[in-house]
Amino acid sequence: RSQSTMGSRRARMRELAWLLLLRDAAGMIALPANTSRVILNIGSHVTPIRPPDDGSTIVIAFEPVVGCRIKPRPRLYVVHAAVAADTSLSTMGVYHANQGSSSLSPAYGSMDFAHQVQPSIIVPVLPMRTVIASIPVESEIWLLKTDMQGWDYAALVGAGELLRRVHYIRSECWLPNTP
Repeated sequence: RSQSTMGSRRARMRELAWLLLLRDAAGMIALPANTSRVILNIGSHVTPIRPPDDGSTIVIAFEPVVGCRIKPRPRLYVVHAAVAADTSLSTMGVYHANQGSSSLSPAYGSMDFAHQVQPSIIVPVLPMRTVIASIPVESEIWLLKTDMQGWDYAALVGAGELLRRVHYIRSECWLPNTP
């Protein structure tokens, strides 16, 4: 095997191990000392929300497939995992020529990402309730933005009462049979 393939596999294994620890140690994320607000950007693609210049707000972006293409920024943290209602390992399709879209759902009908450009990959999936519970209560969850290609509602419902910790929610919705 080439060294780059082995290095890539080791990096993926480290990321998976970190995510499993996150799942098991909900509430244990150590945020920078001056963090008073957290923005959760679920399904950020390659353009996550930029942290404001206030110095006390961080953004945690969840992007399992193209997260490695997100430019590093101060106070921006990228978690290479999908988010849904439950914990699992799941297959995820990658769509569009620029590989900028991915989904846990199979492509179908007239959906704009219906052209799969590479084979499905296996990604770790964290439940929304774990993501929210992992943020220390001393920090406000100011915004929860989701763009989960149809999994938004199930993940939000799965978070239950923990959603009360979130000040604002901006969620993608899709209404079938509408123009």
